[in-house]
Amino acid sequence: MKSKLPFFALALIGLLSGIWAGLIRIGFNLPAVDLATLHGPLMVGGFVGTLIGVERSLLTGNGKWWLIPAFSGAAVIAWLLGFQQVAPYCLVAASALLVLLQAIHLLSSRLTWVSIVQLCGALCFAGGNIRLLYNPLMPAIIPFWMGFVLCFILATRLSENSAKNMFTGSVIKLGLILFIASLMIPFHLGGYYLTGAGLILIASGMFFIEIQTDQGMGWSYEKYSFIAIMLGWFWLLTSGVGVILWKEHIYGYDATTHSFFVGFLFSMVFIHALAKASYLAGLGAPPFHPVLFVWLILLSASLLLRVFAVDILLLTTVKKWSGLLNAISILGFLLTLISFTLIRKYRSAHESV
Repeated sequence: MKSKLPFFALALIGLLSGIWAGLIRIGFNLPAVDLATLHGPLMVGGFVGTLIGVERSLLTGNGKWWLIPAFSGAAVIAWLLGFQQVAPYCLVAASALLVLLQAIHLLSSRLTWVSIVQLCGALCFAGGNIRLLYNPLMPAIIPFWMGFVLCFILATRLSENSAKNMFTGSVIKLGLILFIASLMIPFHLGGYYLTGAGLILIASGMFFIEIQTDQGMGWSYEKYSFIAIMLGWFWLLTSGVGVILWKEHIYGYDATTHSFFVGFLFSMVFIHALAKASYLAGLGAPPFHPVLFVWLILLSASLLLRVFAVDILLLTTVKKWSGLLNAISILGFLLTLISFTLIRKYRSAHESV
């Protein structure tokens, strides 16, 4: 497992550089190469692409798939070294194509609803990254990246839960069909209606599935997991509503994308990262501590401030500080997770002596 740590380090570098670029975009004067325009590519192509590449490679156990996080991680390093032309974009495109090949391989070996959803996500990732290669216009690429993140998170949650009835499962499937169909229809021709409807249906269906899981008691790991997951689907629902209602608003794009990539994505990361840390450190249980509730609540509270106070009510004076609180919540979670993982690992090693 130690040989896999460099790949996790590449994902971490992608996350930290993406946050740094985001802080520059909202007005903080930070030293860096020209990262402001690379906030999206660093966060999705770098951090998420590398992280999912590592996860899929661990699950398959096939060494050749480690090229996925190697390529996306190399793209992050290239961007940080100042290469902003062809090289890093070719690397993330190559990474996405390998994700697609892996999804096709998994589908051919086992045809399931989950493997179909993963294939849809891989197609979105490849479509977005190839488009990034020849036309890096973010509003045209973001829907494909949303599809990538949505499908892989949805596949993970569906593999842990099953639809309780045919109606709920049909709602989720219809939502995914509408979302994928929206990628083929220009936004100005009404594609956003399908995008928003798809996100709303998926979030609503998953709400009904997840609400039936064990919520735990007090400040427990089960309670933390439940709240994080439900917040994730809430922010996906908010993003879907935003696509339809806020499309003409001056900051509607910002509100919708951050509802998705900060609210939905990181709420899910805040729970799934615990399981990955436990696996990586060889622990018997996730390295949970009640202080993680602080970062989870701060993430959504600061995002509520950003979306509704800044983007919707135009109170732009607090934009920098709500964005900074977003970053603090993510970094606080990361430091807490690493600290308690190391503490648990240390205690486990000494108790076994």
